Amino acid sequence: MASSGDDVAWIGAIQGDKQTVIRGEFRDPAPDAIVDGFTGPREMTQCQHVIASGASRDVRCATSFESDGDVLSMNAPEFTAIGKAGHAFGLVQALGERAMDESVPDAELLHGEELPTTVGGIRKMMGIMMDEETRYRGVPVKVCGENVCTLCTMGKGEGDVAKLEALAVRAGEILEKQMPKATPVTAQEPDAPADDVGAWLKARRLGKFADGLLGMGVECVEDLHDVEPEDCIALGMSHIQQNRLRKELAKLET
Repeated sequence: MASSGDDVAWIGAIQGDKQTVIRGEFRDPAPDAIVDGFTGPREMTQCQHVIASGASRDVRCATSFESDGDVLSMNAPEFTAIGKAGHAFGLVQALGERAMDESVPDAELLHGEELPTTVGGIRKMMGIMMDEETRYRGVPVKVCGENVCTLCTMGKGEGDVAKLEALAVRAGEILEKQMPKATPVTAQEPDAPADDVGAWLKARRLGKFADGLLGMGVECVEDLHDVEPEDCIALGMSHIQQNRLRKELAKLET
């Protein structure tokens, strides 16, 4: 927060058709102003453009909410219409009206007990966002080359997107280091030695029939060509397993 020079900063994630504020912080914090966990429709967010483009964004909020802007405003007629039709916009509109109702205390949870977001947090966020001079600045946080979340700020002060970009790079590096290391997978030989019937069958998920086939006199993989359908049925092989055995044996003939 100190390095951004803005009024609020947050990390956001886009998941399908919604955005979630993972962690948010105000320049002037208050105990009842919490935005962590806030969830809203993707179409209402600035962050959607950062994730989609993979590029930094620096815009005046009021401009992006205008009729020809690229973020859907709560004041737009279509917002109300779609909300009445049952879209999540209706829920957000109701949350917004609740936040603007001065009789509702700041400490009240916005989403209920499931999330820590408070009415006071949304009030404070909306107050910053609706100011004519407020700018939104956002950059993607990349992990292994993929845009996984956004680092965003809003405020009237002079912001520096380059500083945000540097912070996002550091955040991505930290996340990459925290990722579990992939366990090397040893390549399995497609064909076991011809005399190792058990290993050959196990590699084809037919290992449980190895003892039975050996008991019938199979001594090498080549002998499996002589196994009859009734032998497979006697061993308890399903139709699909019999087909798999036949297909794998056919590969040996090509």
